[in-house]
Parts: sequence; structure tokens; C-alpha cells
Amino acid sequence: MPCSACEALPVLPQGPGRLFLWLPIPHSHHKLVAAFAAGSLGAEAPAEQGIQSLENLGLVIPIREQKLQPTLERIAGILAAEEMHASR
Repeated sequence: MPCSACEALPVLPQGPGRLFLWLPIPHSHHKLVAAFAAGSLGAEAPAEQGIQSLENLGLVIPIREQKLQPTLERIAGILAAEEMHASR
């Protein structure tokens, strides 16, 4: 039974927006930045895509319309399960 105190998104947003991630360790942060730089997340280099590094291992990733699900799937393919679970 779901917790009534926890917010749950019924469906993923389809419009453009920004994905804010806080990674658990520097290694996880570097893996995602490197994946964006290499184009393995379907994007150009981080600066060209507007990806910003935040303090405390945070990232802001611009999301184009209807691209949230594919971006999340690509990120899940790069990070280990434990890294995914520990990310916020």
C-alpha cells in the first residue's frame, strides 16, 4: 500500500524541463558527465547542452519534450543499481 505522505508522480512529464540529480559519490558524477561528453546519452558535450554541475555532486540536465523517459533509461544503463538508488 502506498504511503499517503509520499508524493508520487502518476506519469512522467512529457514537456520540456530540467532534471536535477544529486549523485552519491564523485565517481558517479564523473561517469554521467563523461557519458554526456562522449554523446552516449544522446547529447552533445555538456556545455553545448546546457548541462550544469552544481555543488555537492549535483547536475542539472535540460530535457527536451518527450525525452525524459529515454534520458532516464540511458542514465540507468550507465549507473550501477546502488548508484541509482542512492541518487536524488
